[in-house]
Amino acid sequence: MTEVNSGNVAPAFSLTGFNGKSYSLSSLLQKGPVVAVHINDPALAARAWHGLLQHGVYVNLALPPATPSGTALLRCSVCAAHSTEQLQRVTDVITKVGLELGLIVDRSVRIAAAE
Repeated sequence: MTEVNSGNVAPAFSLTGFNGKSYSLSSLLQKGPVVAVHINDPALAARAWHGLLQHGVYVNLALPPATPSGTALLRCSVCAAHSTEQLQRVTDVITKVGLELGLIVDRSVRIAAAE
């Protein structure tokens, strides 16, 4: 058995997905299933978390001391069981709450679900 340590390079192999695309372990590690949204105001992050929850979207809220002082993050976990429609709904809600709270200031910006 090979020991895995932080900083190790991912093995060079790839798998073909159901969609016919090839996925390598190294590219998947760069685009992991957890999307972290950093917010430099813990109170604002708590308001964003609450706003998302009110719209039926649950994300994990990390506050100090789990994050550096004065910062917070919302951790969104994505898995293969999520449908494209579910991911689009979540991105729509995140966009709506982000605009309402001033986290997104340019109204032309719209978060889109990845393919």
